[in-house]
Amino acid sequence: MQVSATFSPFAGDEQLLYEWIIGQSGQAWIELIQTSFARVDSIPTVRKQLDKLGLESINARFAIAQVQLQQRAARKFSGAAKMLFESQLLEQATDERIGRYKADRFRHAPRIIDYCCGLGGDLLNLLTVASSVTGVDQSPLACKLARFNCQANQRGVEIEQRAVDPASFKCDSWFHIDPDRRATGSRTINLDRYEPSLSVIEQLVQTCRSGAIKVAPATRIPQTWRARVERQWIGGRRDCKQQVVWWATPPIATAITRLWPLTTGGTPCLKLKGSQIRPLRHPSVTRRHRCGHQTSSGSGSPAASSK
Repeated sequence: MQVSATFSPFAGDEQLLYEWIIGQSGQAWIELIQTSFARVDSIPTVRKQLDKLGLESINARFAIAQVQLQQRAARKFSGAAKMLFESQLLEQATDERIGRYKADRFRHAPRIIDYCCGLGGDLLNLLTVASSVTGVDQSPLACKLARFNCQANQRGVEIEQRAVDPASFKCDSWFHIDPDRRATGSRTINLDRYEPSLSVIEQLVQTCRSGAIKVAPATRIPQTWRARVERQWIGGRRDCKQQVVWWATPPIATAITRLWPLTTGGTPCLKLKGSQIRPLRHPSVTRRHRCGHQTSSGSGSPAASSK
């Protein structure tokens, strides 16, 4: 694409900067900066080049920051170079390999709603297994990025900017939800302080047929849930990344051959290595919790698939 001089009217307005970077002009500058970084690993040098080409300073800083986020995101997304990010949303986004595994368990869903979809990490994978998928987030920026990232990966999607509203829950839909752990300003593992609230999440699971709740690895779930759910701690690159609480999802063939318990209804971390998903020790696993003993899930929870 051909770039043209840009004079910023944005005065530091992040929403308008994202509008610009999503557009044809902004994307042309992104391509130019990506090429420059490939030749020169020096931000000041790239800035000088952009200044000579007539790009306003605020736009240059923002575009360079986007390319740096793309470089960071390459650890999570193979198509990061054509996607757009925001730092905190990137940190919260699901790695595409973990997302691919999770999405496979939704393969028989007639309709999926991805609540708190963020920039689209899980959404991108859910779109590969169902014909009807909707992303929901109350953040205008998250919705903007999710829509752009899905389109950048040739996947059309319906995005709704709104809060998680119990009145909108549909009994014929499966759900995935990634509640905000920073709703109060600092990260928490306490489900009572997540957003949406625990009461809203409980209304969701009572209404919808099946689904998954993504929570922090150390989050404790209510005692009343434990006999009704399957829990997985999924990790990659030596770290436990997320705990997934599965609600009544029917057994679907996956890369996992069996699940090993930590506690009733729980399973240890799963380490992703290449395309394989393998058991990984969770910090709370003691020596008496050895892997290799196949067990059944709690009452009402899905059975583990076997090979």
